[in-house]
Order: sequence, then C-alpha cells, then structure tokens
Amino acid sequence: MKNFIYYILFVFAILNQSCDDFLGNKPKGYTIPENFEDYSKLMNSQSLANSMSTDAFYLTDDIHLLDDTASFADITYTNQDDHERNLYTFKSGQIYTPGSNDYLWNSAYERIYTFNTVINNVLSSAESNDSEKKRLRAEALFQRAFEFLNLVNIYGRHYNEFTATTDYGIPLIIEDAVVQSYKRATVAEVYKRIEDDLQEASANLAETTPNLYHPNQASLYSFYARLYLYMGRYKDALINAQKALKFNDKLLDLKPYIIKEGKTWGRVQLPDGTELVDRHVNPEAIFVRLQNGRKTIAISKDLDNVFQKDLPQNAVDQRRHLFYADDTVNMGRVDYFYGESCYVLYSDQNVGFSSVENMLIAAECEARIGSKDNAMAYINNIRNNRIINNVALSAANNEEALQYILNERRREFAFVGFHRIIDLKRLNYEDKFKKTVVHQANGETFTLEPNDYRYIFPINQIILNYHPNLPQYDR
Repeated sequence: MKNFIYYILFVFAILNQSCDDFLGNKPKGYTIPENFEDYSKLMNSQSLANSMSTDAFYLTDDIHLLDDTASFADITYTNQDDHERNLYTFKSGQIYTPGSNDYLWNSAYERIYTFNTVINNVLSSAESNDSEKKRLRAEALFQRAFEFLNLVNIYGRHYNEFTATTDYGIPLIIEDAVVQSYKRATVAEVYKRIEDDLQEASANLAETTPNLYHPNQASLYSFYARLYLYMGRYKDALINAQKALKFNDKLLDLKPYIIKEGKTWGRVQLPDGTELVDRHVNPEAIFVRLQNGRKTIAISKDLDNVFQKDLPQNAVDQRRHLFYADDTVNMGRVDYFYGESCYVLYSDQNVGFSSVENMLIAAECEARIGSKDNAMAYINNIRNNRIINNVALSAANNEEALQYILNERRREFAFVGFHRIIDLKRLNYEDKFKKTVVHQANGETFTLEPNDYRYIFPINQIILNYHPNLPQYDR
C-alpha cells in the first residue's frame, strides 16, 4: 500500500507532473484507500459511468457534414473541432493539433487506473469479508477489460488471427503505481489479457447487482459474445450470446411512442406523456456505460437509404422516426437543417451491453455457421418491436440472412458507441463486404479505402513525447 494508489491518472503522470510526484508519496489533501468502503466508493464514482465518445463517428459512413454556407453550427464542417475535421477528411498522421489532448485515450486510462487500484489492493483492505472483496475485485477486472477492448479497437488494427501477434495494440497498464516506461502490447496480447481478466472475474461476479452500472453474470456472457464476434470465433460468440439471453431477452417496444412537438429532451413519449425510459432502466440493458459527447449529427444519404431497405409498404421504422429529425419536423422552421436529416442525442446512449446486441450477435453467428431460420427469428423479433406494420422477413439462404442482419445492426447501432467503426473494420476483411467510405465538405471529396491504417487513431504526440519508444501505425 506504500505505492501511490490514489485515483490519479496515467496520463496526468505523463503530462502534468514531475517525477517526484510519483515516488510513492501520499498526495497532499487525498486519502489513500485503506478500508473496503473506500474501494467501494471508488467503484461507485460517477466518472466511471461514462465510456467511449462520439469521435469515432467521423470515420464512418453514417455521418455527413454540411458546407459552410449553412449557419447551423453543429452540422457544418468548419464548426467541428480540429481533430473531428481531421478524422472526417481522413487526414494522415496526427489528428490532434500540437499541444491538444486526446480525451478519449486520457479518460479511458483514468478509469483503468481506478480499476487497477481496486484490483491490486482491495483484497488486503479492512472491514469487510473475503467474498465482498473478491466481488468488488471481479467488477474491477471486468471493467478494466471493457476499457481495454474499446481502446484496442480504436488505437489498433482490428483483430486478425494471422497478424494479431505483430499488430500494435495499446499499453496494458495493470499497475496502480505510475512507472516511467510503457510498452505497446500487440493486439493478441491485449485480447489475451481481456480473456484472462474475464476468466478471473467470472468466479466472483454476482448473478444480480443493485444497478446495471455494475457487471453481473449476464454481462459476463454478453462481454464474451462481443469479444468472440470481434475475433471471428462465431461458435463461441453464439454460445455466449444465447447464455446471456437466458438472463435477459427483453426488448423495449418502440411502436407506441410518439414525438412531442416543440421539445428536445423528453420529445419521445408515450401518448400519456410518459417519457422514453432512461438507458439504465431500459428493459434491454444488461450493463450500462453512457456515451461521452452529445450533439446533433447530420446523417449520410447512405445511412438514410439503409433505413428504407427491408421496410414493408406503409410501415414506419420507429428508430428513424423517433430519434432523427428533418427540416420540417419539430424544429419550428423549415430550413433548420438545410434539407438534411439529423440524429439528435435526445438521451444518453448505453454503450455497454444489451439484449438487442446479444440477439444481433446470435443472429449473425447463426447466419454464418448455423441456421438461417434461427437467424431470421432473432431479426424479426427485433423488428417487431421497432417497426409499425412490420412484415416478417425471410431469407432464401444464409448469405441473404447475413445481409439482412448487417443492415439491422447498422440501423440499430447508428451513432451508438464504436459499433459502426468496428463493424467497418472487421467486415473489410471479407471481400464481399469491403467498403470505401466517402465524405464530402466544401466542394472536396475524401475517401477511406478498406483496411486503410487511417481507420486507426494515432497515439497523441504528447504521449509520444514522453514515451518515444511506443511504435505507431503508418497512417
């Protein structure tokens, strides 16, 4: 416990402090955790409830930025932050201007440092029993693994069994004391650490928790399902998605909801005025992490076209109707979005785990290695809770079922966490799904080819200044 174990950031160590601050001294004005309750409070910190960010949207085919002739700042190219413009135009090299911090990276490692503090010290804390200590440690292991998976998929090449042992991953920070040198682990090493953390956590996670900001057994199976889908281990992903669905296979029926005119927050309601449920009490939620960032985003014509695909005549996809706005809808003026359609973050998005994700994973895996009819049963169940006047889809073969499922994933997860960017990266390994992303702004066209290293966020130059040994992708 003599190590510096208070909630202090890896990135702050790099950016803001002198070496003397990291030699094991107790920080002035802070309390080093000693009792179990101290660690419990750390794990209940509101700062841990957030994860991911909207930055990754700028590399995808879901977004469109308007020319500077439009005056609505949220959706014009010029009025985005520097790094957002650089991502949108697929700029090579660094995306942050000199001296600017990467808050996605920094915030993730802040949370990881807290989890490391608990993992490495809670078992020796006072005033609790071993069972409770092991449970809290298991929660920290799970959540550290969650952060590692997010980071490696943004700052590394997508998992490829043939190259993962040499592809650059991320620094695997597992200490609760800041050290002077960090190694960039390979993608394979990161995934191995994630599996090891989940395996160690599995014996002590509770079956149920007081709230869904804490992981439980259902979220463990959900995590494995996502992990193995990303790795292309479809049999394992299917098994775990089905196990998770045994805990929770509920869906929120969007069909009864309407739009309340003249409102922003709370605009999606039931006819009796009941607002759309918060993400942490949504019946679909299994493990909750709230997406950082909230803004209006103009959507691409490509995404809008996907919403029209597979839609029966006279049917209404409530995801498009409720969560997107057009010039003439609820804005009070016809030129508000300049002819565009926009996704507006009217409520906090859950980027943790959910029943609908498990259904989509199970469906994709069935289409790839199992039954097309089972795959379509999952999809039709989701669509029956999303689409007014829905008509069940049927697939002639597994390949057609898979295309239906991938379209459904895009509709369901547009502007939710890292789903779309990761789907683009993983599907680009398959010739039939390879896609060139095209963006336009101010009369210029920008293209991102499949498997281009510009899909990968660079490590910020500020970090590299202190750790020049960390290798970079040639993006």
